[in-house]
Amino acid sequence: MLVAVLSCVEPAAGASGVARAFLPVAGKSVLRRQAEFALAMGSKRVVVVAQGLPDELVAIQHLVEREGGRFHAIAGTRALGGLVSAADDVLLIADGVLPDFALAEAKLAENRGICAFPADPAIAEGFERIDRDRAWAGVLRTAGSDIERLAELPADSDPASALMRGAVQAGRAIVDIPVEHLAEDRWVIVNEPGRAEALGDALVSQAMRPARWSAPFNALADRLVRGSAGRLLATAGSGTALAFAGIVFVAVALALAWSGFPVLAFAGLALAALAARGHQSLAGLRGPARGWL
Repeated sequence: MLVAVLSCVEPAAGASGVARAFLPVAGKSVLRRQAEFALAMGSKRVVVVAQGLPDELVAIQHLVEREGGRFHAIAGTRALGGLVSAADDVLLIADGVLPDFALAEAKLAENRGICAFPADPAIAEGFERIDRDRAWAGVLRTAGSDIERLAELPADSDPASALMRGAVQAGRAIVDIPVEHLAEDRWVIVNEPGRAEALGDALVSQAMRPARWSAPFNALADRLVRGSAGRLLATAGSGTALAFAGIVFVAVALALAWSGFPVLAFAGLALAALAARGHQSLAGLRGPARGWL
């Protein structure tokens, strides 16, 4: 069985009382994106190292359970021993790390390994050093037997760092990640709100190409959705609301036309077209994940 180990302990810089794992990136928290990836990789159990059980973590629990998995929130390293057996594999993603999920899946779907960057410039970006030449990229897959090494450590040890060190000592393969992923913000540590917002904007821009102004209603709707994408993606039912608004505007337009107000009826149809296109554009952003959108 594949067991995912995640974390939401590190505080976000410049955001008092907010864990970096809960920072929203294009409508979804870093932790939710990690959990979705873990489930897509086939994880049947998701373990999150956390202090308490905030609402954001309860939402992750519901996500995991809806997908048929088991969810556990633990406070430290020692509790992991009872949740992972030697026959399991462990997928570990460090606190606040957003990898290129497509690349991480290609590297680790069938094989164990420790994703790594060249130490320079990864150390400057906040990634943990493995040795003189390499830094851990914050993602690894290893054997459940490596968890046994954690029992010898203090209860307040960082589980991610300790498990990574255990995987290194066990001789797990190093999986090199192209350093260009750092320069292009395709594999990042999200540690403060401004960083999360910029990444979200970049993701939406990459995933959404607005229509040209030769189709003015489509072009306007696309740009309105792109400008509000973070809020719309974070709001449950926003797509349904846009679809319903389109239906209402069509009904209003028909009523106005029947009553002899053609100009107002045309305006109603224009609003219906905007709402329909907005629904279509938002649905495209919520479609199959590319990268980590």
